[in-house]
Amino acid sequence: MSTPERIFIVRSLLLPTSDVAAWQVIGQFGQPQLWLPGITATDTVRTVNGTYQRRCDTVLGEFHESLIEAGTHWHVYTIDSGPLPVEEYRALIGVKNLAARRSGLLWAVSFKPLVDSTHAQRLVAAVLDAGISRLQTMFNAAPDLKTEWSGWQLPIDKLGIKVPPLP
Repeated sequence: MSTPERIFIVRSLLLPTSDVAAWQVIGQFGQPQLWLPGITATDTVRTVNGTYQRRCDTVLGEFHESLIEAGTHWHVYTIDSGPLPVEEYRALIGVKNLAARRSGLLWAVSFKPLVDSTHAQRLVAAVLDAGISRLQTMFNAAPDLKTEWSGWQLPIDKLGIKVPPLP
C-alpha cells in the first residue's frame, strides 16, 4: 500500500475588527468553544516543556491536541488523536492587521488521510467551514477573496503548506 498524499486545506476571512479583538476570541487555545461549534467541554494543561495540550469533547468524539508554537496573533497546533480519519494533522491559525479596524484570518491545515482522501477532506473541511461560518456570524464578516498573505511572517514552512495567492 502506498503512502497517502498530504492534503492541504486553507480558509480565510476578512474581519471588520482589529487583529487584537479577533485574536481575543480565536487565539484562546484552551477555549475553542468560543468560536468553533460542536465542542461540549475542554480541558487544557501545560506540559513539562512549556507547551499546552487540550482535550476537547465534541459532537464527533474526543480530540487530543497540542499547541506546538505560538506568536503574537497566530499559533500552530496538531491533532494528536481524535475521531477524524487522518494522521499527521497540523494546522496554523492566525490573524493579520490590515487597516484600522480590519483584519484577515488565515486557517491552514495539512494531514494524511486514513480513508478515501475525498471523504477525509470533506470531513476536515466541514469542521473548518463550521468554524468559519460561526466567525462570519460573530464578526459580521465576509469571505476573504482578496487579502494578499505574502510577506506575513508565519511559520507556514514548518507545516509544509504553501498558501496560494487568493483570487
